[in-house]
Amino acid sequence: MKNKSLLLVALAASVAACQSLPLRMPHSQQYFAGDQVLYQKGQIFPDFSGISEERWQEMAQSPIASVNRIYATLVVKGSSPALAEARKYLLSYPGNLDAMEALARILYLEKKLGLARHYARYILLKDSSRGSMYNILALVKLYEANSAKDFRAAELLFDKANSLSPNSLVSLINLGFMYLEMGALQRAESTFLRALESCNSCSPAMLGIGITYSRLDQREQAISYFRQALRKSLPDRTRYKFYYHLALILRSHPESSPEALELLTEIVDNLPPREYLHFRSQALISDIRHSLPAAPSDS
Repeated sequence: MKNKSLLLVALAASVAACQSLPLRMPHSQQYFAGDQVLYQKGQIFPDFSGISEERWQEMAQSPIASVNRIYATLVVKGSSPALAEARKYLLSYPGNLDAMEALARILYLEKKLGLARHYARYILLKDSSRGSMYNILALVKLYEANSAKDFRAAELLFDKANSLSPNSLVSLINLGFMYLEMGALQRAESTFLRALESCNSCSPAMLGIGITYSRLDQREQAISYFRQALRKSLPDRTRYKFYYHLALILRSHPESSPEALELLTEIVDNLPPREYLHFRSQALISDIRHSLPAAPSDS
């Protein structure tokens, strides 16, 4: 009996250790797995694409409790304050599925994956037509994916979401980024182009197609999409994503390295050091500076 107890303790310790290990993926895919979090923030919300930065601020400060204020708090203040806002709203309006839907999305962003999955499944039990919750289930599956079988399961969930909302931008964009993570670039290209047919100014789709063309070495097309998006009025954090991916291309040409450094410096100056995009931008600045030719000596 003692040996059995020791075996159970050892097994539990082994499982805990495995759960703490990072997802083992090829380096290029591991980069996308980390960067994926940046994309999701612009993808899994309702379509608020026409709302200005000032309107987001106004909704976040509104004294009237509403589901929109939860999303506005998320955009303006971040996921932790939005999580508190969603829970407070549900205390006043228990059982409100729209608020639960917002909560499930925020829990995903906070990487409380088990809770996000729980709420998504509960919502679908109450209303199976909410395709956005299949998106959440797919994103959780994608985040945890470590095999082709997991990617296929996520793809089926995205397809289910899309069947409930045909040509849904959310489903198409998430599916496109999943194909990017898998390295299925032609499928990513066709998926992002379908999204752009529905909304030719959708910034997450423009980001996705730009990254795809960059990976396909069609760099002029990638730059064209990035610059086209940057001509629009974008929230700061969205603009910084475009800056970063544009800088990744520009750095390969010495004559455009100064512009790449300028874009990356703006990111580093305006995002806190704990944020992933700040970290990646700082590393890229160091790489570019080391690759620049040394200044000629005065002597």
